[in-house]
Amino acid sequence: EYFTVDYHIIYSASYKVPVLYFNAYHGTPLTNDEIYSCLVEPSRLEDIKTAGFHGGISQQDHPTLLIPFYYLHPCETATLMKSIVNTSQPATSNSNNNNNLLREISIEGYIRSWLSLVGNVVGLKIGISYFL
Repeated sequence: EYFTVDYHIIYSASYKVPVLYFNAYHGTPLTNDEIYSCLVEPSRLEDIKTAGFHGGISQQDHPTLLIPFYYLHPCETATLMKSIVNTSQPATSNSNNNNNLLREISIEGYIRSWLSLVGNVVGLKIGISYFL
């Protein structure tokens, strides 16, 4: 069975992180059950349905298009990305913060890391060339 999936990245001002919105359809929009069975890998299904590590899948109006879209809830995104940044980047000194060690990542690197983690949860496969 073929279906189309549209993915949109929208910045959440309240959570201060990107949010992955998506819609899937094959003439008509996929139902909740079809979303879970067609897009979510079986090994992640229970975590997603119980709002586990990656958060849950919810539906609300797209912030720009104002039509119903599914999205991955962003409640744990900041924590997840902080752990990625803290373990993958060398420490740099910031004199404005009493020489505390800060870890920084470029916006492009942040989006790539974030998308590689959350996109895969809902069937968004990203080619390795995107990361080179």
